[in-house]
Amino acid sequence: MNALVPEAPSKVLEMGERADLGVNYFDSTYDLAPGYKLAVEKARIMTAREYLIGAGVSSSDIKGEEMTESSGADVLVVTLVIANEGTASAEDGTSEVGVSLSRYTIVGADKSKDYQLDEELLGLAYPELAGDTAFALKPGSTYEMDVPFFLSGSPAYLETYDRQHRDPIEGNEFAMLIANSPERIFLKFAAER
Repeated sequence: MNALVPEAPSKVLEMGERADLGVNYFDSTYDLAPGYKLAVEKARIMTAREYLIGAGVSSSDIKGEEMTESSGADVLVVTLVIANEGTASAEDGTSEVGVSLSRYTIVGADKSKDYQLDEELLGLAYPELAGDTAFALKPGSTYEMDVPFFLSGSPAYLETYDRQHRDPIEGNEFAMLIANSPERIFLKFAAER
């Protein structure tokens, strides 16, 4: 039965190439972001503590918790360049459409593991997002941000039990899925350690 379901065509872009979201979306047409372009500029593998310190977060910024050293490099940090080349349509001059980082998924080269957005670390590093993972940019603007991902199914960084359960990132070749239909768009990249 599944053999009859047509597969969406795929586009794979290399690191630094900008993907035009155009009429492509992730789950539904609600995700449409015409005028938006995304690119992976660089990627690094590090510990959650290294990510937070690099973002200027200190232990005093984390209420009731302490930054701990992990047992391995457990965060895949992707520097995303997000551009809105569209036109303003909202009253405040921003676009009514934007990007939703929580929808993006990363897979390793062997496709045996997938990585999801680390919303907890993102919120600490970017308090201006107020805990939201979706946002819009003013037309004609570009935003660069270091977006953290971790192995799907691993515990959050600030969980109160032993950190040894958060698995380190393996390999250094990855692809980020940013659209599913009508065309699947992948941003392929290599991460430094």
